Amino acid sequence: MRHDPREAKQGCGALTARALCGAGLHPSLGLQHHNRYDPFCLANDLMEPFRPIVDRAVFTGVQANDPTLPIDTRAKTWLLAPFTEVHACRGERRTIFDWLARSARSLAAAIAGRSRALDLADL
Repeated sequence: MRHDPREAKQGCGALTARALCGAGLHPSLGLQHHNRYDPFCLANDLMEPFRPIVDRAVFTGVQANDPTLPIDTRAKTWLLAPFTEVHACRGERRTIFDWLARSARSLAAAIAGRSRALDLADL
């Protein structure tokens, strides 16, 4: 298997879907994204604020590494880097998955009518 920049984006989609399911939401029922063939429309919606971080990491990784080499431990390290790095926002330091989980819980509360605000990190 060769380096495929889409793998990092798919990884972010899977992490986002897990965060949504953990908050009691279904990842296929999107707010802005709609596609009958995409089971992760809501995951795509929630991931948008984090997309520049993932895109930057994938671009940097592809530029610094030979994309024709097999995906090995080293390649997985740079593909997963955006998800394991700690990012600061509003005085807190968390991984992207932590920020996604918080945003998913906030979205669930807004849909259920328990909150009118959506908690999205400004990373």
